[in-house]
Amino acid sequence: MSDEILMVNTIGRADGEWGCYCPHCINPIFFSEDVIEEVRGSQYQHTRPLSIFRNERCDGWLEISTTARYSRIMFDQGEE
Repeated sequence: MSDEILMVNTIGRADGEWGCYCPHCINPIFFSEDVIEEVRGSQYQHTRPLSIFRNERCDGWLEISTTARYSRIMFDQGEE
């Protein structure tokens, strides 16, 4: 894992939450903010467990670009 803060340029929504794919581990990360303007320009640390058998976590930092675009299909959940 890199200690570098990596930039994210695309975000999406799933179940009413903003999120993206972590550029360190490629797993989804979701944010508690309600509006896109609060997500853009913010930094987050992804603390998702990668392996429960080896006690590994992502712990990667990412920053959402102030111009991050919204992708309607990022977290495609199929038809409702």
